[in-house]
Amino acid sequence: MHSLIATCRLHQVDPYDYLVYVFQRVGQQPANRVLELTPRLWKPLFAASPLRSDLYNFRT
Repeated sequence: MHSLIATCRLHQVDPYDYLVYVFQRVGQQPANRVLELTPRLWKPLFAASPLRSDLYNFRT
């Protein structure tokens, strides 16, 4: 987890948005496209419209 969060910060990705998205998609992502779930590739592909959790509105 620490490594993923540090990598998110390195690529200027919000760790919360990234992890919510990845945890919801990891089981559905085709194996040949798994690299899209790395923070470096996730940002240009999905950061503009990340998936949200039910807890998003409670986030400060």
